[in-house]
Amino acid sequence: MEQRARFIEAIWLEIETYEREIVELREKQLELENQIREKLRLKKQAEDLYKDLLHRSGSENARTRRYEFLSKTLTEAVYETMRQAGDEMHAEEVLERLKEGGAVIRAQKPILTITSILSRNKGTYERVGPNTYRLKELAGSKGSQ
Repeated sequence: MEQRARFIEAIWLEIETYEREIVELREKQLELENQIREKLRLKKQAEDLYKDLLHRSGSENARTRRYEFLSKTLTEAVYETMRQAGDEMHAEEVLERLKEGGAVIRAQKPILTITSILSRNKGTYERVGPNTYRLKELAGSKGSQ
């Protein structure tokens, strides 16, 4: 009976140790999340300053475009690319512009990723040919011109 009580006590002590460690880890997690937020804020501030200085100096060029999609999700970058084009685009062309804009695509076959984004978002994109899409919002304005 005494051995059983010691065993139960040992398990309880282990549980308390785990709880303390969890609290410590959560505190570290909060600290890291705060540091990440601060770094993201500083990065955004630097990006805005960089873009503003380039714009004011008239130096906007291919290098500027290289950072265009850096802070966007791939879905956002695809949408922005299509919106800027203002016309239908082949998935290969979308991919090329994304690469020029600094989008990070880690897929083994990036073209399949782009095609998937375009084909799955039927409310946003309209297929107009093989691997060729346009924004639905632009399709209406083209027809009314």
